[in-house]
Amino acid sequence: MTEPPTLQPRNAESDISTMSRHARHALLLSPTVQIQIMDGDTVRPVRKIPCAVLTAFSPQTKKHYETQTCDPRITGAYIKLDAIAAIIDWMIESCDSLNIDPIHTRARLGGNIELYMAAKVLDIPLVKEHIGRHIATLARDEPYIFLDPRVRILGALPADDLLVQMVSKGFADGYGEDWMERRDIKKLITRFPLVTGELQRAMPTKLIQLGFVGERVVFLMFLIMAWGPMLWFLYGIWIQSLDDP
Repeated sequence: MTEPPTLQPRNAESDISTMSRHARHALLLSPTVQIQIMDGDTVRPVRKIPCAVLTAFSPQTKKHYETQTCDPRITGAYIKLDAIAAIIDWMIESCDSLNIDPIHTRARLGGNIELYMAAKVLDIPLVKEHIGRHIATLARDEPYIFLDPRVRILGALPADDLLVQMVSKGFADGYGEDWMERRDIKKLITRFPLVTGELQRAMPTKLIQLGFVGERVVFLMFLIMAWGPMLWFLYGIWIQSLDDP
């Protein structure tokens, strides 16, 4: 199967990917800033990172420092400290490496979604789009893992979110006769109505409206075929008993 089409970063600094190793290494020499997460009323420090590194990868942070002098504080739902730390470490390593290699994906779908959410709040397009492509490939090739209750966070994302759009396309690209049981497709659509938008458009309308009912009809027909003759036999005996004096 072909990989989902690569999306070009829409917000990333255009020069970070083309910087020489020497230029990227120079970013590491800038003063550090402390990344903090707001947990209710509590401020939790995560990692320190050279300011020039963070602003080179994150347009949102660059804009922050155009008007603010305080360190950025991250707020948002489903934010994991280890995911934030992993992205910060990746940015620092990328500035000291020969090339900017993609961040490592995680073994679990939930772990990759956590990375995406961390990249979303930090506004790191290179990570968002790399992880988004990986999750979209999973949606195409391994749709059953999206039935895990631990990934329900996908249902909380808005329709215009990059991950929603990429996963929606992944589902649609993977859809076929042997892709997934109909009852599980129904669960997927019920759980993620926005994320399955393209999937629903790829499915025949009649299948969406009637296909899921079909399995129950088949089961009912099986019962009729299995028990019908016996019920008819008992009905005959009952009728005959009524005729007997």
